Amino acid sequence: MPVPANTGLPTISGPAQTGQTLMASPGSWTNSPTSFIYQWNRGGTAISGAASSTYIPVTADVGFTLTVSVIAVNASGTSTPTSAPTSAVVQLTIPVNVTKPTISGIAQVGKTLTASTGTWM
Repeated sequence: MPVPANTGLPTISGPAQTGQTLMASPGSWTNSPTSFIYQWNRGGTAISGAASSTYIPVTADVGFTLTVSVIAVNASGTSTPTSAPTSAVVQLTIPVNVTKPTISGIAQVGKTLTASTGTWM
């Protein structure tokens, strides 16, 4: 049997944002791969320890594109295509509360309570 042959490149789904999960699909293959090995790349360089079908971008990825290389394995050998790049990774900003929300009024049946949202950055 020949080595695995890629007929459709691996793909990445999910937002290119820090803290958000990206998922890799191995693509389409012929010659019956028996397993797949994943390697995530930042700006074309392998990311140490990023070797599963999912990856969560970190601050070091901000400004870089990510790709995933998929090594398809069978008894005859391996083949390694790489996905198209994501857009440049952006920092996900989480709102920070500066002033706590409040509730005013009398907590009594028939009375109106009013809420303020507080202040957020």
